Amino acid sequence: MIDAHGGYGAERLRGQLYDQLIPASLPFSDYVNWRDRFPLPMPRASGLSLAVVVAGAPGAEQTLAALETQTHESWTAGVIDGELLSVDSDALLEFLDGAASDSHHAVIAMAGVVLEPNALARIAAAFDAYPAAIALYGDLEFLAEDGRHWPLAFPAFDYERMLEQGYCAQLFAVRRDALVAGLEARPGNLYRLFNCLLDHAGPREDNILHLPGALATLRKLDRTYASHQLAAASQMHLDARAVSAEVTPQHVNLFPAVRVGRAIPRQRVTVVIPTRDRLPLLRTCIDSIAPAVECCRADILVVDNDSVDPKTIAYLAGLASIAVSQFQLVGMGRHMSTRS
Repeated sequence: MIDAHGGYGAERLRGQLYDQLIPASLPFSDYVNWRDRFPLPMPRASGLSLAVVVAGAPGAEQTLAALETQTHESWTAGVIDGELLSVDSDALLEFLDGAASDSHHAVIAMAGVVLEPNALARIAAAFDAYPAAIALYGDLEFLAEDGRHWPLAFPAFDYERMLEQGYCAQLFAVRRDALVAGLEARPGNLYRLFNCLLDHAGPREDNILHLPGALATLRKLDRTYASHQLAAASQMHLDARAVSAEVTPQHVNLFPAVRVGRAIPRQRVTVVIPTRDRLPLLRTCIDSIAPAVECCRADILVVDNDSVDPKTIAYLAGLASIAVSQFQLVGMGRHMSTRS
């Protein structure tokens, strides 16, 4: 309105700023109105042929119905029967070699995910624009029990978040050759199917793209079941990369979640403290780090630059009585050593 009636450039700029800033102050309950007011730009037309894989039987009809409304016309769909989130590697390979043999990219969707009408068109356009990409994922909307849509805006690819939340596995697209190579790991669920793309050093994480804007609507998950599936997938991935870690499911509210506890190798650490007199500073420093030093069994190296204060000299001489693993005292121009 400001742009239409302003009549000159300054008002047009004011209108643009209004459109950008005002929505930031709206509550999430107005999300749908904001989304409809600011639709995503139309993607460029693409001739890319896509193989659409619907993983699991429960909710597959809803996903297939959404495919019928797609603006992108070159696609072939198949349902891989099984439990929610499960993947039958043999059935998937059979689909890729058979009905979808002419598709160079695959879209993997959890059964029950409802795609936006332009979802496949946006995915195809993104692969056209970034031919080096091995995989991509987009934002989602969550359908709450009260019927409201809530935005799930994801970041650029985050490896640690993938391991602990599996946030990009409900709906993603992948290059055919990368998918076929990943299936050699015999993934049993969608989380493992996604993270097997990174089992080896070949694919780079920056070749996994995030497509801003919701691609689909996600319905309620059995979070406890999904967390156990995610834990198994992340553990298998870390084992494949020879990373020593323990993966445990966590209690969550919306998304599945796990905790990855990596083994920390013990390394010898030396804390170097230069000093010259200034006893209060030295004492405060050593007292403050003593608990951490004792915990990690570190060494403390005190470098004395020719202190002359009798109290400082007496304190340095008594360092061995402090309950830490090891002290060493080095004097500038002379050498003194004391060990606990």
